[in-house]
Amino acid sequence: MLAELYQRVGPRLYRYALAVLGDPGEAEDAVQDVFTRMAEAGTRPERPEHYLLRAVRNEALGRRGKARRRLALLQEGAPILLPREAGDAGLAGFARRAAQALAGLPHEQREAVALHTSE
Repeated sequence: MLAELYQRVGPRLYRYALAVLGDPGEAEDAVQDVFTRMAEAGTRPERPEHYLLRAVRNEALGRRGKARRRLALLQEGAPILLPREAGDAGLAGFARRAAQALAGLPHEQREAVALHTSE
């Protein structure tokens, strides 16, 4: 039943997520996460196509917001690279140099580093 619903609306949901996110992998993940949550819930909404469109929209916008926040962190000096333990001056110096190097990278490469280092 869920497979039939996916066959019917999955491609449309993917295209929508791709338009919002601009990244094929992220769009696939967004749609898959929504269908997974629906399967785990074990209930079927009264209007599943409408529910799925709203859910994919929310998922895609949430993912886009997370990516923007990660990029903003990198542009602010990459605090995600700061040492987890205070007081390590050598590590703090390395983190500052890494942040400076990251600031010189093109947008796509900075974003890739942000995606890799967060989570």
